[in-house]
Amino acid sequence: TLPVLRAQRSGHILQGSSVYGQSAHPGVGLLAATKYAVEGLSDALAAEIAPLGIKVTIIQPGMTATPFRAGQLAAPTEAVDR
Repeated sequence: TLPVLRAQRSGHILQGSSVYGQSAHPGVGLLAATKYAVEGLSDALAAEIAPLGIKVTIIQPGMTATPFRAGQLAAPTEAVDR
């Protein structure tokens, strides 16, 4: 994509991320790590290509209710003193 946008000296790149690109909580560490990486890459890319008239926008959709975990049962937890 970049060779074409550089040649025309304009364009707009849309990067998909999520709310996990800004914060994380237990259980989503790997997902958050990938989204942090996408956001860091996008920030750097935006600064690098701005002089060429190319823009970068990060899209961060919020939480969406899906049936993904509908059939899962949660395992019982135990309190552990440390």
